[in-house]
Amino acid sequence: MKHGWHTYLMIIFLLAIFLPIDVNGQVTIDRDSHDFGSITRSSNRTTDFIITNHYQFSVILSSFTFDFEYSTASSKVSLEPGDTMTYRVKITPDEKGSFDKVIPLSFFRISDTLKIHLKANVTTTNFDDMTGLEPFEPQPGKNDERFKDIPFQIRVLDIETKEPIEGARISFSTPTPSYRTLKTDQTGYARRDLHNRYEVNVMASDYESASFGISLGCQDSIRTVLLAPYDPNKKREFEYFYEYEEQNPIKTEDTLDQITAEAEKELLEPFSAGNYKPNNIVFLMDVSASMIDHNRLTLLKSSILQLVELLRPEDLVSIITFSDETKILIPPTRLSTENKKNILNTIINLKSGGMTNGGKGLKTAFKLVKDNYNSEHNNQVILATDGALGAYMEHDNIIEMVKKNIGYATTSIMTINGYNWSGKFMRQITKAGKGSLLPINSDKEAKLILVKVIKENSKLIP
Repeated sequence: MKHGWHTYLMIIFLLAIFLPIDVNGQVTIDRDSHDFGSITRSSNRTTDFIITNHYQFSVILSSFTFDFEYSTASSKVSLEPGDTMTYRVKITPDEKGSFDKVIPLSFFRISDTLKIHLKANVTTTNFDDMTGLEPFEPQPGKNDERFKDIPFQIRVLDIETKEPIEGARISFSTPTPSYRTLKTDQTGYARRDLHNRYEVNVMASDYESASFGISLGCQDSIRTVLLAPYDPNKKREFEYFYEYEEQNPIKTEDTLDQITAEAEKELLEPFSAGNYKPNNIVFLMDVSASMIDHNRLTLLKSSILQLVELLRPEDLVSIITFSDETKILIPPTRLSTENKKNILNTIINLKSGGMTNGGKGLKTAFKLVKDNYNSEHNNQVILATDGALGAYMEHDNIIEMVKKNIGYATTSIMTINGYNWSGKFMRQITKAGKGSLLPINSDKEAKLILVKVIKENSKLIP
């Protein structure tokens, strides 16, 4: 039988995936045994081992053992070259006397195997803590921003009497990480530090349950939930509100009331080649869960759609969205008739959800504007957000990044029904980026403000 060259390449490829390989390295562990000594009721029965990957490629832990007498957890599953993981073991002996266990560890693609030898002298099995290990909280990837916990409080009250409900159980569901259930105290409060993406479930005896999403921003405080007493004949929904939101959003510094109907009509005329230089605009759009509230996403879409309709084929537009992830929806694109249609459809179909990672989005935006920089064009990054950029990049680091890129683009911010408390931070960013703060809180502002500032920035001086 004859085989083509592509058949042999496929065989080699499969062998490379499934056969153990050894390329200048190994996987090591800081020690291969641990003796807990004499174990009593309140003894520490948990220990950590450090595993290091010395190979020039990533390896994946493939050992997932199960034993009633111990539990394990690892800080990572995949190890990059030179990376380390913490492998945690907790013993839960069910018999007194000598405890002697060996845990084998293996990894996909390599022949290395490790063994951890555990010893102890068990004097009692009536331990204070019989629970297994909780999973490690996830660590950000190599190119991700660092996680930052945010203080979070939730208060649970009776919807009719407004009295606090003690003993209500609050649980959290999220891709990562997971937390134990909290309980409210006699004042109705439960507190802990959280990352910023969760579904929250609240349950209390004799009350209807509540379930809602939270997306924590930079300065969250108390969330209040009002539970309705359970009545089999009358179901009543819970009520939920944010106490940290101020009543008034960030306001525009430039009133639109003075714009006459004639001036508005002129403002909404398409860009003309003789009056405006070409634009290189990168839109960085917040589509996290909080953009669903207060009609934010609708106002954002209206504003971008209005501008794109007026731009010309020589104008360059990029669209990036950020929430859990940063996505380049529209790479730098000239606005031909067909391209403009695709961009408009992309904007119309935007949906909100997830947490907020504004810092990573800004990095991507500056890269795109820099790659297409032209000193003869209007080069701008337009960040559209509610003002809560998330907890993944420190305030000073964002300011520094904006300043670093001022040679390639101005940075302006559209705050869409923006949180009042974020106004100072938003102004600091636009000042660092020599741009404009563009508060948009109404249909008229969505229609006019963005078009007005882009025309001002790109207008050719006679």
